[in-house]
Amino acid sequence: MKFKIALFASACAFALAAPASAQFAGQVGAGYSHINADHININDLNASLAAESALFDTDFHLQANMTYSNLAVHDAPVTGNEWSGGGTAFWATDMFRAGVTANDDTIHFGPRESSEHETSFGGFGEWFCGAFTAGLKAGDISGSGAYVGGEGAFYAMPNLALTGTIDYSGASHTHETDFTPQVEYLFSDEIPVSLYAGYTYASASGFGSSGNGNAFFVGLHLYVNSNGATGLIGRQRTGTVGWGSTFGPLGANL
Repeated sequence: MKFKIALFASACAFALAAPASAQFAGQVGAGYSHINADHININDLNASLAAESALFDTDFHLQANMTYSNLAVHDAPVTGNEWSGGGTAFWATDMFRAGVTANDDTIHFGPRESSEHETSFGGFGEWFCGAFTAGLKAGDISGSGAYVGGEGAFYAMPNLALTGTIDYSGASHTHETDFTPQVEYLFSDEIPVSLYAGYTYASASGFGSSGNGNAFFVGLHLYVNSNGATGLIGRQRTGTVGWGSTFGPLGANL
């Protein structure tokens, strides 16, 4: 966890020390998820931070992410927490963003506080075409597995985004596929706070068995951009990288 905090602090310090002409952006999030799988119900309260800055006023950007989740099993004295942190380097233009990313994830869960830890390294690309965004990502999981995913987004209005993603992760003996539709609405350009809500369906198998999971989630995002971007479409395309820079299958919380 100290590594994740140091990584994020370094990125924030870089953004603050950047020349006044450099572009920088940040995002703060807070949300709630309800996860159900095999008759187990988990409540998840989470918070996230992300900061990125252009390097010396070029198209090359550096970013850091940090996410914390507090997990509690409904009607049972079982709790846990999850810390995720990572860094991303990417090239950004008006037409696309592409880069590489690394993430570190640790979860403590259960009455004996058992721990699971994994790291991921990968790459991503996003293409912008009018009101549509398409994205791809792929990478390695702890040297013993892999992940791949696809994203499609449509901005029905400059402040309204309809997004769908599909994510697959596989390691030795375990496989999971997640389908996630999501909607996000930015209330105003003057107060850049958005409300998002969505649903994830997860299909998992491993060690001779299989199962399904469901998660409903809702939350708020606060966007900070220094480049004069307006609307949700502008703030997302010129701000911090979201889906492409993260790795987080639903099964990691179960």
